[in-house]
Parts: sequence; C-alpha cells; structure tokens
Amino acid sequence: MQDYPQEAREDPRTLWEAAMDAKYAVVAHGLAETYYASKNKLIVFAQVLLTSGMVAGAARHDAEMSFSVGVCLAIVSAYQQASKPLAESAKHGTAREKFSQLVARISKSPLSIEVIDEQLATLGAKAPPIPRAIQFAAYNDNLRTNGRPDGILKEALLTRLVRFMA
Repeated sequence: MQDYPQEAREDPRTLWEAAMDAKYAVVAHGLAETYYASKNKLIVFAQVLLTSGMVAGAARHDAEMSFSVGVCLAIVSAYQQASKPLAESAKHGTAREKFSQLVARISKSPLSIEVIDEQLATLGAKAPPIPRAIQFAAYNDNLRTNGRPDGILKEALLTRLVRFMA
C-alpha cells in the first residue's frame, strides 16, 4: 500500500490504461450515486425522528421541546433542499451509465487511445464532480477489481466513512 501516487512516467499511455480510466469513471460515479442516495436516506431518517420528537413534545404540552425540535427539523429540511442528494444521485447514475456504455464499446471492439481519451473528456465535461473522498475509494476499488493491488493508496478516515455510506 502506498502513501502517495508514483511519480509521472515518461513512457506513452497504453490502451489498457485508457480502458482503466473509463472503468474508474464507472466505479467512481457508481460510488457517488450510492453515497448521495445513502445521504438522502440518512436525512429522511433524521426528519422522521425529529418529527416524532415534535409530536411527543406536543403530546406532553412541552412548547420548548416542540419549538427546539422544530427548529432542528427546519434546519435538516433546509439542508436537504440545498444539497439535493437525490438529484445528485440521479446525475451520477446517468454519468455511470454513459461511462458504462463507453466501457462496453471498448470491450467489443478496441478503440484507439485518442478516441477513448476524446470520449472520456467529452463525458467527463458533462458529468457532475466526484467528491475527493470518493475519488480515493474508487481508485482503490478500480485497481483491486482489475488485478492491480500493488498501486492501492492508503485511505484516510473520511474516505473510509464515505466508503461505508456508499
């Protein structure tokens, strides 16, 4: 396991490496899709708990509790509206599908490195950004699934937490 990526190489990029980049995009967007869906589930769970707390406060005629929990509920709901995790999940799902189609095209008939790079650049420009913690997890997953565990990077605590949610 390495701490940092290896130094830049001087030799030309191979067709296998170009295909690995496409596979990486599939893995990364898949993890991001799952992460945002899990984030939404966590927010909804918090909203249900807070709503139950408001009802309990109202049943006990405890205005302070109902008000406090109501403010927390409003904050969580505002966060959900601002971050729109379901919309983000859908965007990453669409990007994952498009990159999957590129991987399928590469598998059927090998494309040139230039064509693959052009397609990766086009799809990457339209795809939503991938959170940094997910990038590390996706990089390691991609290497593991393609038989290259020697290049795996050491994961930080945040990356492990994001992997748990994804």
